[in-house]
Amino acid sequence: MTLKQEIKETILRQHAVLDDACRDSILAYARLMEGLTPRQVLELGIEPPGGSTHDYANPKYKGGLGILIEERFFGYKANNDEFPDFPAADTELKATPYRLLQRGDYSAKERLVLCMISFNVPIADELEGSPVWSKLKSILMIHYLHEQGMDKMDFMITHATLYSPPCADKRIMGEDYRKIASLIRAGDADALSESLTFYLGACTKAATSSDRKIQYYPPYNPAKPRAFSLKRQYMDYVLNNYVLGSRKDCERIVKDDDELLRADLEDIITERIEHYVGMTDREIAATLGLKYTGNKAQWTRLAFGMLGVSGNSAEEFVKGNVSVRTIRMKEDGRIVESLSLTPFEFSDLVLEEWNPANDEIGNDGVRPSALREYLDETNFFFVTFRERGDDFVLMGSYFYTMSQSLLDDEVQSGWRAIQSKIIDGIEFSHSSSNAIGNDLPKKRDNSVIHVRPHASKSAYKLNDGILRGDLNKDGSELPDGQIMTKQSFWLNNNFLMKILSPFAKIRL
Repeated sequence: MTLKQEIKETILRQHAVLDDACRDSILAYARLMEGLTPRQVLELGIEPPGGSTHDYANPKYKGGLGILIEERFFGYKANNDEFPDFPAADTELKATPYRLLQRGDYSAKERLVLCMISFNVPIADELEGSPVWSKLKSILMIHYLHEQGMDKMDFMITHATLYSPPCADKRIMGEDYRKIASLIRAGDADALSESLTFYLGACTKAATSSDRKIQYYPPYNPAKPRAFSLKRQYMDYVLNNYVLGSRKDCERIVKDDDELLRADLEDIITERIEHYVGMTDREIAATLGLKYTGNKAQWTRLAFGMLGVSGNSAEEFVKGNVSVRTIRMKEDGRIVESLSLTPFEFSDLVLEEWNPANDEIGNDGVRPSALREYLDETNFFFVTFRERGDDFVLMGSYFYTMSQSLLDDEVQSGWRAIQSKIIDGIEFSHSSSNAIGNDLPKKRDNSVIHVRPHASKSAYKLNDGILRGDLNKDGSELPDGQIMTKQSFWLNNNFLMKILSPFAKIRL
């Protein structure tokens, strides 16, 4: 749709009087973009000094819409330096996409990349005073609606918002920064992962799959290029609570911001659980004033109750992508149940690559492994109980993030074996009890992951004439056209035993 002349004239008049040293002036001008598409922005004819050399509409152009907005709406030359885009106003500009989900609500499409992490110079000790803080402390966020299959030049720009991290978030980001910086100073940048931190992440930014940078600190090992970013889940919270206003705030674990001056968020959380260690689930329920039900959901409810949260969700966990999992051990310390992870469709899994580089994603349907992204980005919070007679005794809590070496070695190996079997063709067998078996890799074939049915009821449509269950609800189509029960990935119970072994050794 062509830009109306009166709208164009209004924007050009405001551009002429824009005060780029005043945040209010910048925001008021940015809001004139709301309701426009990138294609219409180009119709304004605004260009940076010296003109523009980018072919923004070319599908091969790798630059984001943020560059188009910087150069063709605000009229300054985009760059990658460490200073904010509006230095006089101490404000950074970031364009970020969101999408409409099938269930009808909106979600941030991706993390918000702030700036590259330099591996060839010393890293600042604290967040404040660092290059990333100059990008983070005041952000002009331009949200646009990403619609699958639509030309990016026709995406609708819907919201312009000024955002600064609230006090509590800033302190938690400071903790995140120190954790990232300490690994870099130790020469262990190759051990970084997004799951190590709560809000401020260190995401990979490799141009090709073989990209590596020599680290500034000894032992000078090569590591993948990385960038500071706000996690996707954090951006999801910002979108819904601060931009769209469509979601009520979750209850916070830390009610008083000053508590974050005393201890890190991770320590605060584990200390609260520690207060109840040695008590039975019934005793904890009574102390918290909760009715004891004994059902599976009871233990998750107890975990949040011990953290001082009345529901089964906490703001810090939502923003930080923390998955709370309660684990029940047998009296002898064994963990019987494996842990469910991400369900998948066979049609999606066969198109995935384990960890494609930026320039490979989207080519020939290539997409990143959903399992790898989940394990790389998720911080697990395990709350562990151990059986004692008819009760379960609280043993403690533990934050766990999967290491890059484990993720890209053993887990990748198991994932590839499963993917290969699905592509090559699953063979089915029938037992005398009328159960249907398959030759997908089993739990014994990998020390970390396996696949099991995700649906509560089986569903099959096989070439030998077998037709069973609700195919639409519980089935997933294989590459050869057959349908079998939908599957999900699981963490092996023996693997859980290994990482939670300190709790298993405690004598009751």
